[in-house]
Amino acid sequence: MEPGYFPFWMPFFHFAVDINVGKNEGIGSLLEQENLAAADLKAVVLSHLHHDHGDGLPDLVGAPVWITKEHWQAYKKPIHATIEGAVPNQWPETFKPLLLQPTGGPIGPWNQSYPITDDGKVVAVDTPGHVPGHLSLVVYADDVTYLLLGDATYDQDLLDKELTDGVNNNPALAIDSLRKVKEFASSEKVVLLPAHDSQAAHRLAERIIYKPSMVQSSTEDTSLAATFGLFLALFGALVFMWLKLRQRY
Repeated sequence: MEPGYFPFWMPFFHFAVDINVGKNEGIGSLLEQENLAAADLKAVVLSHLHHDHGDGLPDLVGAPVWITKEHWQAYKKPIHATIEGAVPNQWPETFKPLLLQPTGGPIGPWNQSYPITDDGKVVAVDTPGHVPGHLSLVVYADDVTYLLLGDATYDQDLLDKELTDGVNNNPALAIDSLRKVKEFASSEKVVLLPAHDSQAAHRLAERIIYKPSMVQSSTEDTSLAATFGLFLALFGALVFMWLKLRQRY
């Protein structure tokens, strides 16, 4: 992470976040390797604007970037967005996302959807909880359906147990999103691809179908578990920051 990437007034990020993207690993370099420019892209759909999902925006100037209206309402004010985990100080000065409209019909348990492609093979659905307005992408292939979950869950096993992640804006809403994913997967051949799941690349390559269990945790129990998980995460971050400070001074 380059010095000055995070605002000075957010010390948590400075000490707790360590992301290394190689010179040729950024989206700009990857596009160049395919002889493409950002302007060649027809749509960039972001699940949300947290720093680890929106940090490629400087390489995407000229491309249409889409998010939900609800998410932009929550993140368009820079200070609040920073506190919530985004880095608007790194967004292009001209950044103004396009807002998806729920003009698509119902898909499985979702009452509405956001068409992305004209042929209906790529659509977005609401999976809020991690943040307001979080969305996931449904991609229909010939014999399997891919569900790009962003941060709706960090791990397929957590999703199957209906347990939320530790960084969560609304645990009860997140659990509802997880249950909708499971309901959808019970009637479709679905490959789940959470953004942070270490097994996602393997499941993608092997097209491993997710078979949901019938677990129905109570919202109260899972909300308490998520709150406790967040407490542990914050405690761990504080310990990590303390150790870093000891190393420096």
